[in-house]
Amino acid sequence: MGSKTKANIAIGIALAALAGLGWLSLRENQNLAQADLWVSHTHEVLDTVASMRSHLTDAGLARRMFLQGDSKQIEILDATANAALADFRRLRGETSDNASQQARLERLAPVLQERIALLKKSAFIHSAIARDESLQENLTNQLAPVIAQFAQQSREFENVEKELLRQRSMRADEIVRSTAKIDAVLTVFVFCFIIIATAVLNRELSRRKRIERKLAEQKSLLQSILDTCSDAIVVADNTGKIIMRNPAGLLLGGKEHDRVTADSPQRLGYYQADEVTPLPYHQLPLRRALQGDHVDNFEICMKRPDQGSTRWTLASSRPLLGEKTETRGGVVFYRDISDRKELERRLTQSTEQLKRSNLELQKAQVALQSLASTDEMTGLYNLRGFLALAEQSRKLARRSQKPFALVFVDLDGLKKINDTLGHREGNQAIVDAAYILRDSFRHCDVLGRLGGDEFAVLMVDADEESAGIIRKRIVDKVEKLNGERTRPYGLSLSVGMLMCAFDEGARLEALLEKADGLMYKEKNKKHASRPGGARRAHRAEAPMPELPYANAHQGITLHYPQPLRNVRTQ
Repeated sequence: MGSKTKANIAIGIALAALAGLGWLSLRENQNLAQADLWVSHTHEVLDTVASMRSHLTDAGLARRMFLQGDSKQIEILDATANAALADFRRLRGETSDNASQQARLERLAPVLQERIALLKKSAFIHSAIARDESLQENLTNQLAPVIAQFAQQSREFENVEKELLRQRSMRADEIVRSTAKIDAVLTVFVFCFIIIATAVLNRELSRRKRIERKLAEQKSLLQSILDTCSDAIVVADNTGKIIMRNPAGLLLGGKEHDRVTADSPQRLGYYQADEVTPLPYHQLPLRRALQGDHVDNFEICMKRPDQGSTRWTLASSRPLLGEKTETRGGVVFYRDISDRKELERRLTQSTEQLKRSNLELQKAQVALQSLASTDEMTGLYNLRGFLALAEQSRKLARRSQKPFALVFVDLDGLKKINDTLGHREGNQAIVDAAYILRDSFRHCDVLGRLGGDEFAVLMVDADEESAGIIRKRIVDKVEKLNGERTRPYGLSLSVGMLMCAFDEGARLEALLEKADGLMYKEKNKKHASRPGGARRAHRAEAPMPELPYANAHQGITLHYPQPLRNVRTQ
């Protein structure tokens, strides 16, 4: 047996040993990675359990704060409850490989759902019922055993996971020790193999020429591959001279362009993304590659002087490094993205059209909402709009702890005006009354026409002084309007005002009925004081004042309860 054969056998044995040890090392590393994965998985399960408990705790805290008067906590309650359910669903997915844990989760599911249902039920009852202390106490008693049962079952689930974590951590430690031993043996074998390989290296030098011949063949093969590539590829040496490019690269730059120079962007018609600014020489991808930079997906607009069309390319470049990491040249790849840019342009146009359409739709929706909450004749809020805005003002008064007033206004004699002068004149009287009210009250007050000849106003931060100012202002406005003598009758308003404390708990509709009653009492009192008024004081609507002109001071009567008296409806 010759020395060459013995050397080959030794190398083969060494390679086989290295392969075997490498396989063992790889397997142990895979086992270690799997063990680490299971440990991380167990940590994730424990973290999810902790997150679910935290969210449930936050939900309970939000419920208590909501019961104490913080209305914003209802949103936090819903969010934390949903987060807890999401954590529970995540636990099901994370423990799908563990049948016993899945069984524990199935027993835990109804307890979790019952706990969340009781929390939401408590919040719903508190929102619907003003005084629900007994109901809330009952729900709290129901929650206590559910919370205890949930805590016990979740601890059982968590204890199982902690035991799994301990076992898996021990398994990972064992694999680490085994991997360390195998790596030590593998290091020794690698050292021995290096010695053997060094001894055989001199024999391999004779094969260098054959390898060089194969490299030449591979270079030819590489050139043929480049020729078949649809992307343009250009290679230059460290002086900027182009040494290789495929046919697509020739079409891109032309045969006459054989070196990267300062005027290359201008000669090639390279522009920036705005299609107007010429590309600076220092930003040329091939130039940057020659400087050692890496360029990825750099957009270039190409307008060749000898071509009428505009093309877009996506350029990526890399430096060519030598054995000592010195830059020996650069290579750049150009991908034609003209079709994609055209598609993006069309998409942008479509997007702009869609935005304009959405804007017009939003304007139409705003106009529609305004029509739905505004009285068309007077421009005041209609019944729906008044109730919505007045309720908001009540909440504001409650937060700022300031009293408010609810005013009910009735236009006297509207039916008589309609019957005598026509509905057009009656509509004008309604419009004039609305003008007087709008001009008399503040901008922060909520004014609305409830229908027909009835108006309502909610005054925020109202007291006796502001009520007196409003009373004088309305009297002056009515007197001024009647003083113009432009109509064959005098405008007459009957007003009832109800002063309310900031913590008034009655519904807005009930308060409106009280203000309406005060207004009719004053209307009947006013008509009873006129000649013949006692015979019709019981009528709901007063007749139109006597023509041709009524006394302006008799056209309005204001009623105010005792100063700052709290009005409550049991």
